[in-house]
Amino acid sequence: MNNIEKIKNAFNSFYNFNDDTREIMNEFYENQESYLKLLKNTLQAINEIENKLKITVSEQYKDFLKAEIGNYIYDPDSIDEFRAYDAQELFSFNYIGDNVGYNAIEELSDFLIVGQDNGEYSYFFDVHNTLNHGTDTFWRVNRSSCTDYEIVGNTFIDFLIEVSARKKINAITPFKQEKEIIPEGIEKTFIIDLSKQISKKQFESSFDNIEKIKGYFSEIEKKDKFFCLSDYWDVHISSLIKLKQIMNSSFPYNTVYLLLNLRNVSFFLSNIRFEMLLDEQLENYNIGKKAKKYLKDMFVFAYSDSRFLEVNGSYFDYFFVDTTNKLGNGQESIYIISEKSKKLEEACYVAKDIVDLFRIFAEGEDGVREYIIKRIGSDWENERLRIE
Repeated sequence: MNNIEKIKNAFNSFYNFNDDTREIMNEFYENQESYLKLLKNTLQAINEIENKLKITVSEQYKDFLKAEIGNYIYDPDSIDEFRAYDAQELFSFNYIGDNVGYNAIEELSDFLIVGQDNGEYSYFFDVHNTLNHGTDTFWRVNRSSCTDYEIVGNTFIDFLIEVSARKKINAITPFKQEKEIIPEGIEKTFIIDLSKQISKKQFESSFDNIEKIKGYFSEIEKKDKFFCLSDYWDVHISSLIKLKQIMNSSFPYNTVYLLLNLRNVSFFLSNIRFEMLLDEQLENYNIGKKAKKYLKDMFVFAYSDSRFLEVNGSYFDYFFVDTTNKLGNGQESIYIISEKSKKLEEACYVAKDIVDLFRIFAEGEDGVREYIIKRIGSDWENERLRIE
């Protein structure tokens, strides 16, 4: 059995699994002409990239495009999914010679990113064998942290067969860092230490502020079915200790104290997905690989994923606290800035402090709309009307 036959068998197994996958199959055949054009254009783009970079992309992946059976596959019982990029996305997410795609990530410049899942994982081939596991090995990586590269298939066909057989992907993580063991009781000690660093007035008002934010969370939850809460300090305490040691006097004690007495919050509201940064992300965006020099002494604590529109070549923005009052609105002021920005002056002021930030979201659709328009201008309103 050749590669194309193996790929078709994998997809046929997937398509005939249940009503959900048969619906995907029907959608494919109803729009077969468009899909075939997409797959051919993707194959042509792969060939162009090979010639441009003087590389060889897995023959199995090219056979997958030639098989003309579809461009995405997933396990209906889990979140495991793979959607192949079209030609435009290939050039958008990769470094192609001197041309840098507007969604390209510097940490992934050695790889060829060929697709993604329904969340934050990108799938790629190590076309230069940077990771020393061969150029046919199929990988994925979280785009937010850009660490812990995971092997999801010794070959691309191995990966397809695993997903089509409805097996959860057991990724090999040869570069996964050891998690730091947090001594018992350090969380309580750290919070007590923070309380000593904030002013008496801030400490006294913190209890009222915590209740206010909890009330805002309740209002957001009523409007957003994707609202979720999870323990914040359980996964952040080690990174926060590092940041406190490095930032020293510019560490936002009051903001962090409030967050540690609350919970991690994520929600999707009015075309914006708001998420607190997780442990490794906190380090990456503040003191690690993705830290920006012009944000030194700022505290980046969350990001906004604008799913339905692109602003200045970016779908992502980062929230930060102006801990040294460089921008003149106070040391607890919250700003938002595009991931593609090059200088601090491009940041937009959005709230006087962390309490005010959640109040803005809790105001509902109108409040969030005003906040977005202020950030990116009337172009957003025009785009929203076009989408609706």
